[in-house]
Amino acid sequence: MNILIVNDSPMITALVRAVVETCPDYRVTGTAPNGKKGVEMALMHRDYPRPDLVLMDLHMPEMSGWNAVEKILSVAPDTRILITTATVTRNIPLVFDCLRMGALDYVRSPSLTARPGTPVTTARLREAGRDLLAKIGLVMGMAAPRPGVLAGGKASPGRIRPVRPIRPVRPAASGAGRPAKMRYLGIGCSTGGPTTLLPLLRALPVPLSGPVLVCQHMDAPFVPGFVEWLNTNSGFPACTARDRVMPEPGTIYVVPGNQNLTVSASGRLMLEKPLPGQFLTPNIDVLFTSMAAHLKALAAAVILTGLGRDGARGLKAVKAAGGRVYVQTPGSAVIRSMPEAALAEAGLPDLGLTPEDIGLAVGREV
Repeated sequence: MNILIVNDSPMITALVRAVVETCPDYRVTGTAPNGKKGVEMALMHRDYPRPDLVLMDLHMPEMSGWNAVEKILSVAPDTRILITTATVTRNIPLVFDCLRMGALDYVRSPSLTARPGTPVTTARLREAGRDLLAKIGLVMGMAAPRPGVLAGGKASPGRIRPVRPIRPVRPAASGAGRPAKMRYLGIGCSTGGPTTLLPLLRALPVPLSGPVLVCQHMDAPFVPGFVEWLNTNSGFPACTARDRVMPEPGTIYVVPGNQNLTVSASGRLMLEKPLPGQFLTPNIDVLFTSMAAHLKALAAAVILTGLGRDGARGLKAVKAAGGRVYVQTPGSAVIRSMPEAALAEAGLPDLGLTPEDIGLAVGREV
């Protein structure tokens, strides 16, 4: 597999190259010190081998990674691009914009501390680059970007509605109860989820009669940037869910990293510590099963792209309780295993809907 590294730091480039080349199936066929050269090397295949994967930094001279992603995918939309940056947390809104254009995923650049002259073994390199190597393996199994298609959906940029003005999130009165017949919409997603959400959220009606609870598998440091990005791009106000809050209609609540979210019998949001041995956090099954138990027919649950089976059991519980359930069609998912598991577990027709169509279907029910 041919890999192109685009990064303006010679030290990081050298380390990334060394990490990648610990795998005999990977070959670094070129390195570029800025986005402009990276675009040239990715597209001019007479002089350079066509890369199977581009490892793209964000902040570089002459041309940023964001602009390079846009230019590469406008000419060769099936190019696989993985964003690699030393400052993922601070740049997460920019990272998500790259994903929206068609980059497949992101990962923090590897780092390695060693004294000068100290030999660095293959084992140390693989340990330092464990996350990078795992993401390379993951994105090479993803569906390649398609021309004119936003990640996770069928809608081209021209069909997406303009972003609506954001209404401020107003805390509900402490004694307020759950409004009668207010439907709660829970959305579970994993790999590919951030950009898959946008077509769905932008297809929802305004005003929306209930809250939107987003359970995205994501490490805690990335959640604030994700919330900021949703606030800017979704057309709805977004915030991080807080314990014992009565949610507002038409507001997106993102589950914090390293915690689970449940809904109480009164409709309040409740944060809980992960269960012993819980592998995926926040956990979609935990959220959906609480919605089934306490909201019954007023629950609506959605499973989008992701790796694994999280959410399948909870979606089945929502369906059994009389709530509405929706699953992304596996063919439109960046990673299809979560939608496939949900369709099978809930006994649904092996069809599903695109994210945009899920938003339209939800709108007809709220």
